[in-house]
Amino acid sequence: MPFSRFQFSSLATIPDLAHAFVAKPDNLAPHTGPETDKALPRRRQLCDALGLNFDRLTAPRQVHGVRVAGVDDTNAGAGRDGLDTAIADCDGLMTDLPGVPLIAFSADCCLLLVVEPAARAIGLTHAGWRGVAGGGARALVQAMQEAYGARPDRMIAAIAPAARPCCYEISADLAAQLAETPDCGPDVLARREDRWHLDMHVALRRQLIDAGMPPARIESSDACTICDRRFFSYRREGPQTGRNALLAGWRAQAGSAIGR
Repeated sequence: MPFSRFQFSSLATIPDLAHAFVAKPDNLAPHTGPETDKALPRRRQLCDALGLNFDRLTAPRQVHGVRVAGVDDTNAGAGRDGLDTAIADCDGLMTDLPGVPLIAFSADCCLLLVVEPAARAIGLTHAGWRGVAGGGARALVQAMQEAYGARPDRMIAAIAPAARPCCYEISADLAAQLAETPDCGPDVLARREDRWHLDMHVALRRQLIDAGMPPARIESSDACTICDRRFFSYRREGPQTGRNALLAGWRAQAGSAIGR
């Protein structure tokens, strides 16, 4: 099936890692947007195309927070079929298990993928302005360090297409609130023609660097989901739009056990 999917060049050559960012017209969210009845078959087909195990596909029930949940043999596969079974009260997931794909969704918010090849660890998280203000990228790096001994200097990160400052207007009250956080300086908040604009990518990049990641190991998409119609957009299309999806996992090596 010809998915409208994108890959990050910095991640595409990592051995045994499979990943894809999926946009229009292939809605993978069974709870909202067009063709919800096709969302689960599309998830399965995407996993098959990437060489990943659909049965262990795991998703968070996103709440615009910064909590990161570890995925192991006890909860792998949660959220495979939709929100009702997803891992509750978290926006981030991480695992070091082969054959366990992780997936998260957005429609203007950022999706961040972090990979530590030596530790065989991956993590992804969803971050809108609340996730930016709460330090979502920093929380993901720290969680992977604590759980898997992952080292920030060996990590590679990619930030998917999201609302960019060309279109992402916020209120003056929110701008004032964000200005009080450590990650939102003048390069993150800009005032143009009496309107405030937010650059979430720059804020998340700053958090990753502060957490110890080398700047050269952070890839960030320039695409804006609001003005680029290749993507689902809450701001442009309303709350009933579909969802862009970021999926990643380690392929199970031949002869290896599915879990550990």
